[in-house]
Amino acid sequence: RRKGMDPHQIEDSFIGTFFPSPIAAIARRVKRSYIPAELNHVDADGGDADQGHSEHCSTVTFESESGKVFFGRNFDWPHDACLLVRVHDNRGIASVSVIDLHYLNLNRSDLERTNLIDRFPLLFAPYYVMDGMNRKGVAISEMSVEEAEAPVDEEKPKLISATLMRIVLDYAESTEDAIMLIKNYNVCFPETRVHFMVCDATGDSRVVEFIDGEVQVTSSGNSWQVCTNSIVWNKSEEEKDSECDRYRLGSDHALRLQGLVEHAD
Repeated sequence: RRKGMDPHQIEDSFIGTFFPSPIAAIARRVKRSYIPAELNHVDADGGDADQGHSEHCSTVTFESESGKVFFGRNFDWPHDACLLVRVHDNRGIASVSVIDLHYLNLNRSDLERTNLIDRFPLLFAPYYVMDGMNRKGVAISEMSVEEAEAPVDEEKPKLISATLMRIVLDYAESTEDAIMLIKNYNVCFPETRVHFMVCDATGDSRVVEFIDGEVQVTSSGNSWQVCTNSIVWNKSEEEKDSECDRYRLGSDHALRLQGLVEHAD
């Protein structure tokens, strides 16, 4: 949280966090025995992201008239193995999050038969968050977007986007807290560029995007908000509907679900 990480050496940064210096030095030398492939596909200044995948992620949040807040998420990548990570209250806030094990080189059909050495990368799992929610009701998710270009401030520490979401889950008690935390770091993108959607228990929902080297935050003008794989900053609902069929479908579903919840209430 204080020092950030070296986005060119993601594995070594995590090893330095987990182990005291003498053990960390040994772990860095032998890491290839338990991490068979490189994890750090990152350009520290934003860089060229790998866009060779089908973008079909969607996030929706809405609030009922009775004050119930719902946060829905679709993470539609072709990887099979996922992990639910539960973090308990200790030095931060308890949370539950979802990890795509592809990024830990554990997207394999024989996962249940792997040995302890094979599973060593699971130690990194809490720092590779795809989305999650903490005990204070702050939820965050990421969706890939081609246009992301984060600001670079040499006075601020660097974090990859997944680990930045861990910081949000550990310390944010509101959407406003989450925005402030995000702005405290230089955001670096492993494999693909992203934008975030954040919502809290009060229904305060915002999309955080990195556009032309600036952080841009879009609040919902409705009792619902949708985010997919397209930029939403400074666009009308008509523009967002026309640019993405899933955005239009998501907003339609949000309105319909609101009606269902009101009826249930």
